[in-house]
Amino acid sequence: MPGSHHNSSSFIDTQIDIYISHPHIKLFGSCFGHQLICNALFSTPFEPVVSRDPKGYELGVHPIMLTTAFLTRFGSVTSNASSPKELRLQFVHADHVVVHNLPEGFHSIGRSKHCALQGIWKKGRVLTYQGHAEFDRFINGETIKAFRRPEWSDQYLADALKAVDADDDAIWAAGVMLRFFLERMESRRTGSRVSF
Repeated sequence: MPGSHHNSSSFIDTQIDIYISHPHIKLFGSCFGHQLICNALFSTPFEPVVSRDPKGYELGVHPIMLTTAFLTRFGSVTSNASSPKELRLQFVHADHVVVHNLPEGFHSIGRSKHCALQGIWKKGRVLTYQGHAEFDRFINGETIKAFRRPEWSDQYLADALKAVDADDDAIWAAGVMLRFFLERMESRRTGSRVSF
């Protein structure tokens, strides 16, 4: 789904309704989906959690330093033998999520040098990635070319495309997604609502 969190109010209302009214439905999102889900679950009218990243775009393959909670649940990144606590994914984003304290039960998956919250996870309910496990080198390269901004110099674009052409851990990340969809939910029910 193309877009930006800035034009997503109906999607946010749908996400909130699904999370509260349908606790058996698991939510997964990557990139804009990560931002959308976090915006729906954690933003308030006076404190939005999604904004333009002052560091600019994160493009190409970058490592995410995974949190202890995420590693404990899903294990080391077996496809990254030299750094098994780092998940390398393809990226193409300019917005980011800033949540200083996640609600009980939610965990950060990790951080990169560029972005402090690279995804969230709540057992049996929510998994998000800021990066793209579904993108390979070709898809991300073509996406970056299509997203090119007038202010990007030829060298900036060349550097971004060079960063795309690196090994990633998309298969491992997809395995985590599968394990997430198969795991049982841990939720406290109060009536027909699930509490955070």
